[in-house]
Amino acid sequence: MQQLGAFAILNRSAVVLAFDAIDVTDRAIKALDEKLGDGSAQVPAPQTRPAAPTDGISLGTKAPTAPPP
Repeated sequence: MQQLGAFAILNRSAVVLAFDAIDVTDRAIKALDEKLGDGSAQVPAPQTRPAAPTDGISLGTKAPTAPPP
Protein backbone atom coordinates (compact mmCIF):
# COMPACT_ATOMS: atom_id res chain seq x y z
CA MET A 1 0.00 0.00 0.00
CA GLN A 2 3.04 2.23 0.17
CA GLN A 3 2.74 2.65 -3.61
CA LEU A 4 -0.59 4.37 -2.97
CA GLY A 5 0.74 6.53 -0.15
CA ALA A 6 -1.14 4.61 2.54
CA PHE A 7 0.34 4.72 6.02
CA ALA A 8 -2.13 2.45 7.81
CA ILE A 9 -5.04 0.16 7.16
CA LEU A 10 -7.87 0.72 9.62
CA ASN A 11 -11.03 -1.16 10.42
CA ARG A 12 -13.99 0.81 9.08
CA SER A 13 -15.56 0.87 12.56
CA ALA A 14 -12.51 2.78 13.85
CA VAL A 15 -12.92 5.59 11.31
CA VAL A 16 -15.00 8.67 12.09
CA LEU A 17 -14.83 10.33 8.67
CA ALA A 18 -13.78 8.72 5.39
CA PHE A 19 -13.98 9.36 1.68
CA ASP A 20 -14.69 6.54 -0.77
CA ALA A 21 -11.97 7.93 -3.04
CA ILE A 22 -9.29 6.97 -0.53
CA ASP A 23 -10.73 3.56 0.40
CA VAL A 24 -8.04 1.04 -0.59
CA THR A 25 -9.78 -2.03 0.88
CA ASP A 26 -10.25 -3.86 -2.41
CA ARG A 27 -6.71 -3.07 -3.56
CA ALA A 28 -5.27 -4.15 -0.19
CA ILE A 29 -7.14 -7.46 -0.31
CA LYS A 30 -5.98 -8.08 -3.87
CA ALA A 31 -2.35 -7.33 -2.92
CA LEU A 32 -2.53 -9.64 0.11
CA ASP A 33 -4.14 -12.41 -1.95
CA GLU A 34 -1.34 -12.12 -4.51
CA LYS A 35 1.33 -12.25 -1.81
CA LEU A 36 -0.17 -14.77 0.64
CA GLY A 37 -2.89 -16.52 -1.34
CA ASP A 38 -6.62 -16.19 -0.92
CA GLY A 39 -6.91 -18.88 1.75
CA SER A 40 -8.43 -21.51 -0.53
CA ALA A 41 -5.29 -23.67 -0.62
CA GLN A 42 -5.21 -26.45 1.91
CA VAL A 43 -2.32 -26.28 4.32
CA PRO A 44 -1.24 -29.06 6.62
CA ALA A 45 -2.69 -28.94 10.12
CA PRO A 46 -0.23 -27.79 12.76
CA GLN A 47 1.41 -30.52 14.77
CA THR A 48 0.07 -30.86 18.25
CA ARG A 49 2.40 -30.74 21.19
CA PRO A 50 2.36 -33.48 23.80
CA ALA A 51 0.50 -32.67 26.98
CA ALA A 52 2.54 -31.05 29.71
CA PRO A 53 3.53 -33.39 32.52
CA THR A 54 1.50 -33.03 35.69
CA ASP A 55 3.65 -35.02 38.11
CA GLY A 56 6.51 -32.53 38.29
CA ILE A 57 9.08 -35.25 37.74
CA SER A 58 9.38 -34.67 34.03
CA LEU A 59 9.92 -30.97 34.67
CA GLY A 60 13.16 -31.63 36.54
CA THR A 61 11.73 -31.29 40.02
CA LYS A 62 11.85 -33.90 42.72
CA ALA A 63 8.79 -35.95 43.48
CA PRO A 64 7.23 -35.10 46.82
CA THR A 65 8.11 -37.45 49.64
CA ALA A 66 6.19 -38.31 52.77
CA PRO A 67 7.51 -36.80 56.00
CA PRO A 68 9.37 -39.23 58.28
CA PRO A 69 7.19 -41.00 60.87
